[in-house]
Amino acid sequence: HLQDLLVHRAAALAHQEKFEATEVRTLFANGSPELRVLAIGLMKGDPSLADGATILAAIADPRSPNEQYQGLELAKVCWPHLSRSYRSAIHSVIADSSGIRTSHDRAGIAAELRAMPLS
Repeated sequence: HLQDLLVHRAAALAHQEKFEATEVRTLFANGSPELRVLAIGLMKGDPSLADGATILAAIADPRSPNEQYQGLELAKVCWPHLSRSYRSAIHSVIADSSGIRTSHDRAGIAAELRAMPLS
């Protein structure tokens, strides 16, 4: 719950402040599990900070279940801007991940993503 609140606050901060996309992506790539989730929060607040590779990494190779959950949420936000190849890769990860299928909260978001078009 606390981490979700911090993600929400990070998203709100990204609405108010301008961050460099490369810095936020580097924070995600090199950060602790907690910093990775906060970086996703910033991306949720300003989707221009996100890219397909980062979203896919959060979903396919998360450091925590919450990171994967936040990555799925970020994919929903960014779906219109993702390339077909990243959309397809996300669909594949969702189909292959038993962790997503067996988690009530992640399975719900995954179902929404699977219903979204690839093209």
